[in-house]
Amino acid sequence: MDQWSPVLRGWVLGVENPLEPLEIAIMIDGIEACRTRCDLPRPDVANAGHGTGNCGFAVSLRELVSDDLPHALEVVDVGTGETIFRSEALVVVHSTWPNNGSQQMLPGTVRSESGSWESFERRVASGRRVAIVATHRTEGASELGVRRLVEALSSADNAVLVVDTSPAASSDALGADFLMWRENLGWDFASWATGLERLGDLAAECDHLLLVNDSCVGPFGDLGPLIARGQSLGVDVWSLTDSWESGHHLQSYFLGFTRSALGQGVLSDFFDQYPFPKYKEGVIEHGEVGLTAFLDERGITTAAVFEYFELVASFEKSLDPRLTRFADSTTAALMRKHDPDYQTVGYRSLVATVEDLEMRVPLNPTHHFWRELLDQGFPFIKRELLVADPAGRFFASDFADVVRPLLDEGDLELFRSEFARRPTARIVDAR
Repeated sequence: MDQWSPVLRGWVLGVENPLEPLEIAIMIDGIEACRTRCDLPRPDVANAGHGTGNCGFAVSLRELVSDDLPHALEVVDVGTGETIFRSEALVVVHSTWPNNGSQQMLPGTVRSESGSWESFERRVASGRRVAIVATHRTEGASELGVRRLVEALSSADNAVLVVDTSPAASSDALGADFLMWRENLGWDFASWATGLERLGDLAAECDHLLLVNDSCVGPFGDLGPLIARGQSLGVDVWSLTDSWESGHHLQSYFLGFTRSALGQGVLSDFFDQYPFPKYKEGVIEHGEVGLTAFLDERGITTAAVFEYFELVASFEKSLDPRLTRFADSTTAALMRKHDPDYQTVGYRSLVATVEDLEMRVPLNPTHHFWRELLDQGFPFIKRELLVADPAGRFFASDFADVVRPLLDEGDLELFRSEFARRPTARIVDAR
């Protein structure tokens, strides 16, 4: 399967005779809704050496069902009666979609809501600024982090709508103006789409709209000035950081949409063709990278507050003293008594980053240039950096020397709660 909505799209090859197009039946709640032949051209299949590639199918679900109710979806081989594809969860074909009146199917159903929608609408009408926060709290401790983020967004004059996919619903709205609890399907982009659908026509009336997730720890300080920096870029859509991995794109953990973009309905148009992938790799390809490509095709201007090559330049300027610090460390001096060529992990990590830059390898700025980001006023630290450190660039001494001086006691308590059950916790109070 390539796509669930608004068109059910995919391809099927017969095992015994791959050159003969199969006939399939689309089953909704166990009842046959339609049949179609899988004979549409698929160049990707042909290029892979699988016959002519005429094995694709496309079925408009909006012509079959659009009643805002969850349904089980199944694709069956008419010849054998065998199931080819079955949705892992119930899906909903919605009868309405903001701004353009088209229909959309979102993975996962909304199970409960908290807060007064009327109060939320009044706040939107008065300030015309909205933030939709996608969160998935797997531990109770991380609730403090979500509340911290919601509080900062609200203090920056945003009406805050939280879409929560946690295993259990929160007892309240996590400090937001309104909260929706839905099934954990479709990742952040499905949560944002769910929030946008709930907004309806309010989205087009906003002066500014933020899409945010909970992948960062923070913010440390007021978000108002940072959001103002994004708006001052003079573009239609802005992000905090950009990346060149898999092609240039805005990183999607914090996105701002101005009135010029919202008035053109770019978000509803984007989600109208978004396939809602089940796996993270697909979300990056179709969501994060795909959104920027979609905006570029529409002539929508984009920019990042903390631009990638400016971060690279800052990294290169600070490189020499940092290499010297690692090379002359007590650990390095001790180990060289046994191995004259020994260099610390920190030294080797910096050298590896330099080599990647020389080879034009695109790097994730929130992992490789987190120090430069903090120096320039970035008020977050990526949670993945602290938990897994995929780039090998974060050390206990960094927290004590670089991060801790930026934090107040409330910030430190946030770190303690976030990492109470992880080895990372020991660095919070290290001196």
